[in-house]
Amino acid sequence: MICAGVSRWAFEPAAIDGGASEKRALMQLILLAIPAGNGYAMKVEKVQFFGSRRKLPESPSPKYPRDAARVGLNGAVAIAVRVDAEGHVTDTVVLQSTLGFRRTPPEMKQWQASFERAVLDSAKEWRYQPADVALGETADTTLVVSTHFWLETKDGRDPFKHWQVQSGKASSMIPWLAAELQQYDISGWEHGEGIALADPPVRLKNEVTGKDL
Repeated sequence: MICAGVSRWAFEPAAIDGGASEKRALMQLILLAIPAGNGYAMKVEKVQFFGSRRKLPESPSPKYPRDAARVGLNGAVAIAVRVDAEGHVTDTVVLQSTLGFRRTPPEMKQWQASFERAVLDSAKEWRYQPADVALGETADTTLVVSTHFWLETKDGRDPFKHWQVQSGKASSMIPWLAAELQQYDISGWEHGEGIALADPPVRLKNEVTGKDL
């Protein structure tokens, strides 16, 4: 259904150096089910397009802070990573972290730092696919990546899937990136998902928000 609906959308022509080109993009699509007759109609509530660089499988996953795991504490961290043309991470910064519990302010700060440190230590060793300039990927790419720390529950539910912040801190700026490019929405992001912050790689010719898929 989604593939059929999106295939009917019209996009602005993609061009690189004045010539027509293919482009690769991630799409975040949020749909609303509206009662219609005996069934439902799907309406587009939100759609965004992002660039991306695929993380290679050998990249290490962040280690769950041992003390937090021992007492059953959950957390989530969003960071920005700067990736060069060969796929190496050259810089990192924490953007936001949130905890699924409440403690005293000093304790909250301590636990946030623990989760953040685990992600930053891992990110230094991440490797991404080299930039494919032919598909519009930039050699110097900044990605925002979310990491969720949660202990397995009976239903397997990720408590941070929709970033329902129970106790967090304001998002930080990315020091190496222009302010106008630092517009992003992390609601609905999956664990480990990363998107590139840059001009949208593709653009729709017509508005689709609020319309049937």
